[in-house]
Amino acid sequence: TPSAPSPRFLYGMAYDSSRNVTVLFGGRDNSGANNETWEFDGITWNQVATFNSPAPREEMGMVFDASRNRTILFGGCDEGSASIYGDTWEYNGNDWTEVTPANSPTARFRGIMEYDSNRSRTVYFGGFDGTQQRNETFEYAGGQWDQISTGGNVPTSLTEMASAYNPNNSTITTFGGFGNSFNNDTWQFTGDTSGL
Repeated sequence: TPSAPSPRFLYGMAYDSSRNVTVLFGGRDNSGANNETWEFDGITWNQVATFNSPAPREEMGMVFDASRNRTILFGGCDEGSASIYGDTWEYNGNDWTEVTPANSPTARFRGIMEYDSNRSRTVYFGGFDGTQQRNETFEYAGGQWDQISTGGNVPTSLTEMASAYNPNNSTITTFGGFGNSFNNDTWQFTGDTSGL
Protein backbone atom coordinates (compact mmCIF):
# COMPACT_ATOMS: atom_id res chain seq x y z
CA THR A 1 0.00 0.00 0.00
CA PRO A 2 1.18 3.61 -0.55
CA SER A 3 1.09 4.19 3.22
CA ALA A 4 0.56 2.00 6.29
CA PRO A 5 0.70 1.98 10.09
CA SER A 6 4.05 1.12 11.65
CA PRO A 7 4.73 -2.60 12.29
CA ARG A 8 2.65 -3.54 15.37
CA PHE A 9 0.56 -6.18 17.08
CA LEU A 10 -2.25 -6.50 19.69
CA TYR A 11 -4.21 -3.65 18.02
CA GLY A 12 -7.99 -3.34 17.64
CA MET A 13 -9.61 -3.59 14.23
CA ALA A 14 -13.20 -3.45 12.93
CA TYR A 15 -14.92 -3.05 9.56
CA ASP A 16 -17.16 0.03 9.30
CA SER A 17 -19.79 -1.17 6.81
CA SER A 18 -21.50 2.23 6.64
CA ARG A 19 -18.34 3.92 5.25
CA ASN A 20 -16.68 0.84 3.69
CA VAL A 21 -13.42 1.25 5.59
CA THR A 22 -11.52 -0.90 8.05
CA VAL A 23 -10.68 0.97 11.26
CA LEU A 24 -7.50 0.17 13.19
CA PHE A 25 -6.72 1.58 16.62
CA GLY A 26 -3.68 1.43 18.89
CA GLY A 27 -1.53 -1.63 19.39
CA ARG A 28 2.11 -2.02 20.35
CA ASP A 29 5.03 -1.15 18.08
CA ASN A 30 8.75 -0.60 18.72
CA SER A 31 7.92 2.58 20.66
CA GLY A 32 5.35 0.89 22.94
CA ALA A 33 1.56 1.18 23.02
CA ASN A 34 0.05 3.95 20.91
CA ASN A 35 -3.32 5.57 20.30
CA GLU A 36 -3.24 6.10 16.55
CA THR A 37 -6.41 5.74 14.48
CA TRP A 38 -6.00 4.46 10.91
CA GLU A 39 -8.49 3.61 8.17
CA PHE A 40 -8.01 1.29 5.19
CA ASP A 41 -10.19 1.98 2.15
CA GLY A 42 -9.13 -1.03 0.08
CA ILE A 43 -6.26 0.83 -1.56
CA THR A 44 -4.24 2.52 1.15
CA TRP A 45 -4.10 3.31 4.86
CA ASN A 46 -4.87 6.85 6.05
CA GLN A 47 -4.13 8.08 9.55
CA VAL A 48 -7.07 9.98 11.06
CA ALA A 49 -6.25 12.95 13.28
CA THR A 50 -9.02 12.92 15.90
CA PHE A 51 -9.58 15.63 18.51
CA ASN A 52 -10.27 13.04 21.22
CA SER A 53 -8.79 9.58 21.55
CA PRO A 54 -8.57 6.68 24.01
CA ALA A 55 -5.27 6.40 25.86
CA PRO A 56 -2.53 4.30 24.21
CA ARG A 57 -3.36 0.62 24.60
CA GLU A 58 -3.29 -2.92 23.29
CA GLU A 59 -5.42 -6.08 23.65
CA MET A 60 -8.70 -4.13 23.72
CA GLY A 61 -12.05 -5.27 22.36
CA MET A 62 -13.24 -3.48 19.21
CA VAL A 63 -16.27 -4.03 16.94
CA PHE A 64 -18.50 -2.04 14.60
CA ASP A 65 -22.09 -1.48 15.77
CA ALA A 66 -24.00 -1.42 12.47
CA SER A 67 -27.30 -0.37 14.05
CA ARG A 68 -25.73 2.82 15.42
CA ASN A 69 -22.92 3.31 12.87
CA ARG A 70 -20.27 3.46 15.57
CA THR A 71 -17.05 1.57 16.20
CA ILE A 72 -17.09 0.44 19.84
CA LEU A 73 -13.90 0.03 21.88
CA PHE A 74 -13.69 -1.42 25.38
CA GLY A 75 -10.84 -2.02 27.81
CA GLY A 76 -7.30 -3.03 26.99
CA CYS A 77 -3.96 -2.46 28.65
CA ASP A 78 -0.64 -0.68 28.31
CA GLU A 79 2.07 -3.07 29.46
CA GLY A 80 4.64 -0.26 29.43
CA SER A 81 2.81 1.73 32.12
CA ALA A 82 1.12 -1.31 33.73
CA SER A 83 -2.27 0.33 33.04
CA ILE A 84 -5.46 -1.71 32.64
CA TYR A 85 -8.52 0.02 31.22
CA GLY A 86 -12.26 -0.41 31.72
CA ASP A 87 -13.43 2.51 29.59
CA THR A 88 -15.84 2.49 26.66
CA TRP A 89 -15.33 4.63 23.55
CA GLU A 90 -17.31 5.17 20.34
CA TYR A 91 -15.84 6.31 17.01
CA ASN A 92 -18.08 7.87 14.34
CA GLY A 93 -15.49 8.26 11.58
CA ASN A 94 -14.43 11.73 12.68
CA ASP A 95 -13.75 11.59 16.40
CA TRP A 96 -13.72 9.33 19.45
CA THR A 97 -16.22 9.96 22.27
CA GLU A 98 -15.84 8.39 25.71
CA VAL A 99 -19.08 6.92 27.02
CA THR A 100 -19.70 6.73 30.76
CA PRO A 101 -22.15 3.84 31.20
CA ALA A 102 -24.04 3.46 34.48
CA ASN A 103 -22.90 -0.17 34.47
CA SER A 104 -19.72 -1.48 32.93
CA PRO A 105 -17.34 -4.45 33.11
CA THR A 106 -14.38 -3.93 35.41
CA ALA A 107 -11.06 -3.02 33.78
CA ARG A 108 -9.70 -5.96 31.76
CA PHE A 109 -8.03 -7.07 28.55
CA ARG A 110 -7.64 -10.24 26.40
CA GLY A 111 -11.36 -11.00 26.32
CA ILE A 112 -13.43 -11.54 23.18
CA MET A 113 -15.80 -8.95 21.72
CA GLU A 114 -18.26 -9.51 18.87
CA TYR A 115 -21.22 -7.60 17.43
CA ASP A 116 -24.45 -9.58 17.19
CA SER A 117 -26.12 -7.98 14.14
CA ASN A 118 -29.40 -9.87 14.58
CA ARG A 119 -29.89 -8.52 18.10
CA SER A 120 -28.02 -5.21 17.70
CA ARG A 121 -25.82 -5.97 20.71
CA THR A 122 -22.08 -5.89 21.33
CA VAL A 123 -21.05 -8.91 23.42
CA TYR A 124 -17.91 -9.04 25.58
CA PHE A 125 -16.78 -12.19 27.37
CA GLY A 126 -13.89 -13.09 29.66
CA GLY A 127 -10.66 -11.17 29.96
CA PHE A 128 -7.91 -10.69 32.52
CA ASP A 129 -8.02 -7.91 35.13
CA GLY A 130 -4.35 -8.10 36.08
CA THR A 131 -5.04 -10.49 38.97
CA GLN A 132 -7.52 -13.06 37.76
CA GLN A 133 -9.33 -14.24 34.66
CA ARG A 134 -12.96 -13.13 34.45
CA ASN A 135 -15.84 -15.39 33.38
CA GLU A 136 -18.56 -12.76 32.93
CA THR A 137 -20.60 -12.01 29.82
CA PHE A 138 -21.70 -8.44 29.08
CA GLU A 139 -23.83 -6.87 26.36
CA TYR A 140 -23.84 -3.26 25.16
CA ALA A 141 -26.34 -1.51 22.91
CA GLY A 142 -25.39 2.05 23.80
CA GLY A 143 -25.91 3.66 27.19
CA GLN A 144 -24.76 0.90 29.48
CA TRP A 145 -23.29 -2.58 29.70
CA ASP A 146 -25.64 -5.29 30.99
CA GLN A 147 -24.22 -8.39 32.65
CA ILE A 148 -25.85 -11.52 31.22
CA SER A 149 -26.48 -14.58 33.33
CA THR A 150 -25.39 -17.80 31.65
CA GLY A 151 -26.16 -20.05 34.60
CA GLY A 152 -22.48 -20.64 35.24
CA ASN A 153 -22.10 -22.37 31.88
CA VAL A 154 -19.06 -20.61 30.37
CA PRO A 155 -16.06 -21.60 28.24
CA THR A 156 -13.08 -23.20 29.93
CA SER A 157 -10.84 -20.56 28.36
CA LEU A 158 -11.35 -17.03 29.62
CA THR A 159 -8.58 -15.24 27.72
CA GLU A 160 -6.82 -15.26 24.36
CA MET A 161 -9.40 -17.30 22.49
CA ALA A 162 -10.46 -16.53 18.92
CA SER A 163 -14.09 -15.74 18.15
CA ALA A 164 -16.45 -15.09 15.25
CA TYR A 165 -20.11 -14.18 14.84
CA ASN A 166 -22.40 -16.17 12.52
CA PRO A 167 -25.47 -14.11 11.47
CA ASN A 168 -27.15 -17.20 9.97
CA ASN A 169 -27.82 -18.72 13.40
CA SER A 170 -27.13 -15.69 15.65
CA THR A 171 -24.27 -17.37 17.51
CA ILE A 172 -20.84 -16.31 18.66
CA THR A 173 -18.35 -19.17 18.43
CA THR A 174 -15.10 -19.27 20.41
CA PHE A 175 -12.21 -21.66 19.99
CA GLY A 176 -9.15 -22.45 22.06
CA GLY A 177 -7.54 -19.89 24.33
CA PHE A 178 -6.19 -20.10 27.82
CA GLY A 179 -7.84 -20.96 31.15
CA ASN A 180 -5.85 -23.07 33.58
CA SER A 181 -4.03 -24.37 30.50
CA PHE A 182 -4.23 -24.05 26.71
CA ASN A 183 -7.13 -26.00 25.22
CA ASN A 184 -9.03 -26.67 22.01
CA ASP A 185 -12.61 -26.30 23.26
CA THR A 186 -15.33 -24.91 20.99
CA TRP A 187 -18.19 -22.93 22.57
CA GLN A 188 -21.20 -21.03 21.22
CA PHE A 189 -23.17 -18.17 22.74
CA THR A 190 -26.70 -17.20 21.75
CA GLY A 191 -28.20 -14.25 23.61
CA ASP A 192 -31.86 -13.61 24.21
CA THR A 193 -32.02 -9.81 24.59
CA SER A 194 -32.50 -7.24 21.87
CA GLY A 195 -30.67 -3.95 21.61
CA LEU A 196 -33.40 -2.31 19.54
